[in-house]
Amino acid sequence: EHIINNLIINGKYRRHMTRLRDSVSKHTAQAVASLKEIGLANVPHPSGGYYLWCPLPAHVDSRELAAQASSQSIFLAPGHLFVPPGSPSTPALRINIAHAKNPKLLEFLHSAIKD
Repeated sequence: EHIINNLIINGKYRRHMTRLRDSVSKHTAQAVASLKEIGLANVPHPSGGYYLWCPLPAHVDSRELAAQASSQSIFLAPGHLFVPPGSPSTPALRINIAHAKNPKLLEFLHSAIKD
């Protein structure tokens, strides 16, 4: 408790949280930009967190896309996993901002979303 108390009183915790928030914000902006560059223009910029909600074109089946990605050692989380059972879902992916700039992922998504 004494160590935690000192971190808070000395301002180190606040500085750490500020650096973390700034880093996440920077990486999120870069991730959104990378996805937009490959044609996923409707990715909203979240106000925080480590994941992006990435809407897909209507013709893309997110489950099939995730299966194809898995065969290439790319992990994708299809959007239907994050929608309550029985609710309608639209094609989407949940993408971690740490992986959203991965060239292998971007190349895969770019070729998969083409008409």
